[in-house]
Amino acid sequence: GIRADLGHYVRSRWEANICRVYKLFGKNYNYESTRFYVIVNGIERSYCPDLFFAERNVYYEIKGHARSSKEWVCTCDNCVKNRETMLEVVKKYGIKIVLIGHEEYKRFRRKFSKKVNWENRRHNNDNR
Repeated sequence: GIRADLGHYVRSRWEANICRVYKLFGKNYNYESTRFYVIVNGIERSYCPDLFFAERNVYYEIKGHARSSKEWVCTCDNCVKNRETMLEVVKKYGIKIVLIGHEEYKRFRRKFSKKVNWENRRHNNDNR
């Protein structure tokens, strides 16, 4: 939902909290600003990374199902499809995507939960 302190919509509390940290440091980002289209296994799919940092020309994807940025091994149908699509987007468009998984999120929480309006599990808009 829309978070007043961010001034925009996010899909989960994880996304909201990560955005708050970047705002704390004055980092400009665009939320879900670009949709990419690819063909995977003969089927057209679209993919829209969570955050884009224009000054660094890098996208960020926040995934609660990923153990870490290096280990996204969830085998649920949605994760398998998302991984395939994201890899094809990187290959086709040559973009850089940084994955924020559970381990990275925990580090953000430890460092910044007292410095920003951190949402915990009991938030009304909790998606993740």
